[in-house]
Amino acid sequence: MHAFEMRFTKAYPLEPPEFEWLTPISHPNIEPPKPQGLGRVCLDWLTNPREWSPDTSVNAIIEGALYVLNNPNPSDPMMHRSCLREAIRMLEEDISKHSDAEPNLPKVRMLLASAKQSIERPSVSTSDEMAYKLIKEAALLLGYKQKGARA
Repeated sequence: MHAFEMRFTKAYPLEPPEFEWLTPISHPNIEPPKPQGLGRVCLDWLTNPREWSPDTSVNAIIEGALYVLNNPNPSDPMMHRSCLREAIRMLEEDISKHSDAEPNLPKVRMLLASAKQSIERPSVSTSDEMAYKLIKEAALLLGYKQKGARA
């Protein structure tokens, strides 16, 4: 069972409600809850006020969160170390399903290894951003679209 919390400010419906995922989960598109993360869900229209529409219903918010939960997308992880690690794990699992004869696999393996190394450098402030870029490049080589599922 999963739990989340929506908090509606006085600015609602002109601004999205605050949405926080409360259940710890390994997911590339859902941040861990506080104190490890902020419990954010990768939905642009929920996290970016410029993408929000006042016409969005509470049901649509819940459906969006459930869609993200049930459709993890390693090609577009949240910028949080646990999400980046989960994206790498999912992509490595995907690699195991491919034939070793595929020409992109060595480069994908190298990109994911570099992403892992980048995440393990806690003193470098840009290490998560570098890992994110490497993960996205690896996912594209494996046939994932920029946003969404595999092509």
